[in-house]
Amino acid sequence: GNRLRGGPQMIQLSLDSKR
Repeated sequence: GNRLRGGPQMIQLSLDSKR
């Protein structure tokens, strides 16, 4: 995912994706 794009929710998804 892309942490730089989107809001806080997007960041959560990005981190989960990297898991």
